[in-house]
Amino acid sequence: MSLALIVVSHSWLRGHRQRRPLSAVGPSSIRWPDILINAISFRRMDDSLRIDSVDRQIVAQLERNARASFAAIGNDVGLSAPAVKRRVDRLLDAGVITGFRATVDANALGHGVEAFVELYTSGRTSAIEIARVVARIPEVQDAYTVTGDANALLRVRTSDTAHLERTLEELRTDPAVLQTKSCVVLSRLLPGA
Repeated sequence: MSLALIVVSHSWLRGHRQRRPLSAVGPSSIRWPDILINAISFRRMDDSLRIDSVDRQIVAQLERNARASFAAIGNDVGLSAPAVKRRVDRLLDAGVITGFRATVDANALGHGVEAFVELYTSGRTSAIEIARVVARIPEVQDAYTVTGDANALLRVRTSDTAHLERTLEELRTDPAVLQTKSCVVLSRLLPGA
């Protein structure tokens, strides 16, 4: 975080718009007769991107439908399609939007069983080690380190309960894994990402 000092000189006020360079800001560097301080504003200038309400509306629209056209989004937020594209590009460059993906019906792909699995590991197993353990198992859709007794929470998709059992057995073959506890999803109450 840095601070900005805004100093306006006499010549700027007369319409010349030429600011005198200041090598340092302090009592010895400013010649008070030559400079009128119109406004001194100390404000936060984070290195992070400033996101306004229009950016938030654009992101919300893309979260609902990542295939929406810039023109359609622009109609909803009051901008032209090129202006929306510039904002989306800026949000992508800044890492606010990290990508676009297709949401698929897992049942249609033959993965009708969804379960949340608490993963318990030995000792002080690091998050990197847990990621290594679960990354080798394609049925693991999401993995999170969590607070509480478990070390991680996994979301697993399998074709049936026998497939789920094999997946859990495969997880437990790793020496870092002590045990798992599972909850099978019966129905989804809210649409997920």
